[in-house]
Amino acid sequence: MIAPVAAIAASPSPSPSPIPQIAHVVTSDRGQESAARAARTTYVVTAQQMAREGDRTVADAIERVPGVNLVRYGAFGSLTAVGIRGSSSQQVLVLMDGLPVAGVQIDDVNLEQYSVSGVNRIEVVEGGGSTLYGSGSVGGIINIITATQSTHAGAFASTGSFGESSYALTTPYLSWMRTYATNDYSVVNAPNRQNAQAGLTSLDGRYAKAVGAFNLTILGSINTAQAGAPGQLGSFSPTSEGNNVARNLQLDAEHSGSRSTTELQLGVSSATLTDTCNTPVDSNCPNSFFPTPSPSMTSNPPYAQVLYDQRLMASLRNNVGNDRERIVYGVDVARGVARVDPGTGGGSPTATDNAPIFYDYAQAAAYGQAQWFWQSGSEIYAGLRAERDSPVGGAYSPSLGGIVVFSKALQLRLNAGTAFRAPTAEELYYPGFSNPHLQPERERTGDA
Repeated sequence: MIAPVAAIAASPSPSPSPIPQIAHVVTSDRGQESAARAARTTYVVTAQQMAREGDRTVADAIERVPGVNLVRYGAFGSLTAVGIRGSSSQQVLVLMDGLPVAGVQIDDVNLEQYSVSGVNRIEVVEGGGSTLYGSGSVGGIINIITATQSTHAGAFASTGSFGESSYALTTPYLSWMRTYATNDYSVVNAPNRQNAQAGLTSLDGRYAKAVGAFNLTILGSINTAQAGAPGQLGSFSPTSEGNNVARNLQLDAEHSGSRSTTELQLGVSSATLTDTCNTPVDSNCPNSFFPTPSPSMTSNPPYAQVLYDQRLMASLRNNVGNDRERIVYGVDVARGVARVDPGTGGGSPTATDNAPIFYDYAQAAAYGQAQWFWQSGSEIYAGLRAERDSPVGGAYSPSLGGIVVFSKALQLRLNAGTAFRAPTAEELYYPGFSNPHLQPERERTGDA
């Protein structure tokens, strides 16, 4: 079946179909356009669908999207890797209201920690998107679009098995949600499972105001995830725990004319990943088996690891068009720093010793894409992006595609282009598992 824009239906195996409740999408061609004109395969999950399915996280919401591969590394709240059409999670670009979220440099863009509270819809674009979005969008793009200001307030509470409880509060400017589960369950021939608790907390805010000819919007979010890491039954750890914190703050300024829309986005995003374990009382901590700092010590100090990724971003773009043609062009710049470390260890020179590595990176890019439309519904587009990712290199990313309409029931959608991904701080410098000589990935992409 050839149809590019789809909604997630109530059935567990949705198929591509038109979405009458979503007249426009914003991700596939980086500007508001008719869903019927999106040549790239685009799926939309709405807030109504998330509520109907009982989704708690963004990972839950996109799990039913065709072509999305979701791998969970544990129970509710644990790390979840997301691929599109067989790509790895490192090859999927995640956006929050059109700007990339931090965490890529430490391989910690965890969609299980993003609550659906305050989310209006999620747009999933499948296939390479490097022309418009740059490095990392080899397999596709996931854009989390937050809700407009609510006109009402509400509260929600629920409880369930395994000690799970959820609470939510919505006001015109803020939304808050907290879900926690002890996950304490019995195991055959063993005591109850312990240290398997998980918790998610989210706080989202949004304020919009028209100032002269500009529409200004300030939006921000804090998402935290906490999960115990008990390990296998034969090597149970009662104290290992992981915590993720994602913070996003954004200012949008938009000016609309008779034929054009200009938008400036300024953003800051950060992601922090910490792992802890109380080694003196837990023999299965990562550093329990290293030699102690001195022979008189019976245990190494508590284990701790901290990784973070922080980035500042600016994006300026202009959309110009009418019923026959449309052009989008703009520039993206970003600068960030990432911290990677192997965690605290023992006294051996070969043991991990919490020596952090700081990695500065920057991005600068210019892009443009033109589309031409016919009354029959057919269209063609062509685009090019030039990007520099310091200090690892850059690339030119062209793309070409379109829609051929044979009849109301038969359409052919074609997309071709190149995609690239710059190596991350973790891939370059994480002790024992990295290669500082890695070069950017370059691929050809296409679909029909």
